[in-house]
Amino acid sequence: MRSMDYAGFGLAILANLIWGTSFLASKRTVEVWEPFTASSLRFGIALICLRLIFKASKEKLQTPKTAEEWAPLLI
Repeated sequence: MRSMDYAGFGLAILANLIWGTSFLASKRTVEVWEPFTASSLRFGIALICLRLIFKASKEKLQTPKTAEEWAPLLI
């Protein structure tokens, strides 16, 4: 197996661990908070993480400006 294959395999395992533990975390979170509060907290944390990632990568986030640009995203 090449080193690139090992990196891909490692990333796949990491993705599975994150995906699997999110169900446990969601179950425990809803026991403590209402579903709307838990979802708001989850989306807030994701928003902060994505903002930090975009800032670190120095990529400019381009948002659609016209209805024609928005249409494929809404379907």
